[in-house]
Amino acid sequence: MGKIEQKAGKVSFVQSLKDYFIGYVDFKGRTTRAGYWWVTLILSIISFALLTSFLTKIISAIIAISNYESDYDYLLESQLRDVFADSVGLLILLVVLGLATFLPTLAMTVRRYRDAGLRGRGTLTIYIIFIICGMTNLSGNNLFFAMLVLAIDIFFFVLTVLATGSLETTSSNAVLLFFFRKKQTAIELTEE
Repeated sequence: MGKIEQKAGKVSFVQSLKDYFIGYVDFKGRTTRAGYWWVTLILSIISFALLTSFLTKIISAIIAISNYESDYDYLLESQLRDVFADSVGLLILLVVLGLATFLPTLAMTVRRYRDAGLRGRGTLTIYIIFIICGMTNLSGNNLFFAMLVLAIDIFFFVLTVLATGSLETTSSNAVLLFFFRKKQTAIELTEE
């Protein structure tokens, strides 16, 4: 398995899909905006199509049940059984797709954050804060935690649209360096 190191302006649709599957568990490389958004678009279209199909089948079954007048209408009963069987099949397909794409999507997202300039430990820290706040606010009654979860969601979204290296810092502040990569000088770049 190779390390994914995408370069800005050099990632095509096909390359982004290849990198998505090659970097199945690569959390250390880089993913550009194009590499991230092409895959996100494809996964969203597939998920939307499956979910729409699933909901259509369920709604049609509910409508058929509401029109079901006779206890002895075996034809309708067999049709409903078929609709529910198809629905369960689609639901299983959705779950399998979600499980199969969870890890590579997480890896790609972390690579995207790293490309923008957030360090791995900074990402992990923010994720932990996000999870704790979300779990603390399960009842939805605490406005502070709800706003913090929303702010972190917005921050993570913004990270996906930032250009490569946007969050790199020139500061020597330890807190900033914990979360963000240090911007390399021209001398450091020529040494590599």
